[in-house]
Amino acid sequence: MRIERELLSTFAHDLRQPLRSIMLGAQRLQRQGELQGECAAWVEEVLVAAQTQADLISSVVEYDHAIHSGLKGDALVPLHIALQTACLKLEPYRQQRAAKIRIPRENSAVTVPMGLSKVFGKVVHNGLKFQMKDASPEVNIEVGGPDGSWVEVRVLDNGIGIEPKYREAVFRPFAKLNPASDYAGSGLGLSISLRMMESIGGTMGVEGRSPGAGTIVVIRFPTEI
Repeated sequence: MRIERELLSTFAHDLRQPLRSIMLGAQRLQRQGELQGECAAWVEEVLVAAQTQADLISSVVEYDHAIHSGLKGDALVPLHIALQTACLKLEPYRQQRAAKIRIPRENSAVTVPMGLSKVFGKVVHNGLKFQMKDASPEVNIEVGGPDGSWVEVRVLDNGIGIEPKYREAVFRPFAKLNPASDYAGSGLGLSISLRMMESIGGTMGVEGRSPGAGTIVVIRFPTEI
């Protein structure tokens, strides 16, 4: 297994190298300022395609890490620190979407692996992204517990929602329920998140609201990690 992971790392590095060359070349053409019309559009398409491919490679490597390592060994921090870290990293995107994110008050009684902030970040990012055109995105995070030996974090958004028949499918690798032209992404975000949660004995699931009224993602994990 270690040899296979080393091969994946080497393969990912080798795939990134030509992409960097393509992107640098296209950026040089843009900086010359002589491209117009269709030529300028073609160069922009090349840049977008190269960046999409680079993001996909990074997601595959992250998925592999989530399967084999997950959140084991991460330093423990108060839950509110992990939530705040996730939201801070999303701040430029939040501003771009003119969105609102609400997180609960500080609570130092619950500690979590710092890497859990990545899970929160991916789920909140989806809540901001999967919206109707010209919508005003809102994401509310609620924390329940500790209730016995479990803590529950619920992420509620006002986006396009997920039909009941797809609520398990969204956690499968490369699952895309909407056209890539409408919602860009690798299709691995929730798969990575689920594998991270499983590495600490946690779970993830999707609950529905009324059609078109958004999604509730439920993240549960044990208090003793």
